[in-house]
Amino acid sequence: MRIATPDWTVLALFIAIVLSVAVYGLALSAHFPAEHRRASLSGPAGSLILWGTMAASGLAAAAAIRLGWSFLPVYATVIAGGLAILAAPLILKPLPDHLIDERGGLLLFAALAATFAGISATI
Repeated sequence: MRIATPDWTVLALFIAIVLSVAVYGLALSAHFPAEHRRASLSGPAGSLILWGTMAASGLAAAAAIRLGWSFLPVYATVIAGGLAILAAPLILKPLPDHLIDERGGLLLFAALAATFAGISATI
């Protein structure tokens, strides 16, 4: 039985998207319920940032699913995606609280996810 080897570039891109979406999801969880949000995310501009970054991150997750489904073997997708999700809290923990609690962290992590998803669209 021969096992298919993954394209390492596509696998690295898949890991980057899943990791950035997972870190974004953890940072986003700090803002729900609405009583726990900082003042910078409480107004209309904050809601736009909150829901806009959520949409961008959702599209990036869809791009990761497309990569994993179309270009990678199932075993590589499951192992790499699982490791990226497990690594997300370890990456988020040492970051400063003001980055996570304010809009900058949400914008940063969603922008990373969207950038990697944009790169994956060229594949």
